[in-house]
Amino acid sequence: MEDKISKFGKQLMLSTEEVAGVEIPLSLWNGDSDLPCFCVAGKLLSHNSLRFEALRSTLTTTFNLIRGMDMKMIGRNRILFQFDHHVDRKRVLDNLPWACKKSILILKLEATEENPTKVDLDWCDFHAHIHDFPLGKMNKEIA
Repeated sequence: MEDKISKFGKQLMLSTEEVAGVEIPLSLWNGDSDLPCFCVAGKLLSHNSLRFEALRSTLTTTFNLIRGMDMKMIGRNRILFQFDHHVDRKRVLDNLPWACKKSILILKLEATEENPTKVDLDWCDFHAHIHDFPLGKMNKEIA
């Protein structure tokens, strides 16, 4: 019996070429392709492992959303955000950068057909505040 199951399992395995060519459309990630997709790919730049439910609770409060959002883990520290309303998504993207637990949260708007696991989330723009800098030294050359 074990031998039959083993043979059957080998027949179900994908070849290297088949695995390399598999792309999952975003509509399948979202479940219902008839609904508008207000998705954003994100990644928390942190060396610590994230606790997903704690992060969801923190970001829901921080983003102060009108209608809400859904979050799905799609890799190590990689998250797919699906906002329930385009206004929520726009406000979150307009107020970049976001930080959570002393780590930067990178968010990128993705194309509908793009695989959210392939979105480049290795960099983002952010600003730094410099305090107690002499007024006479605040110029373009010093900046």
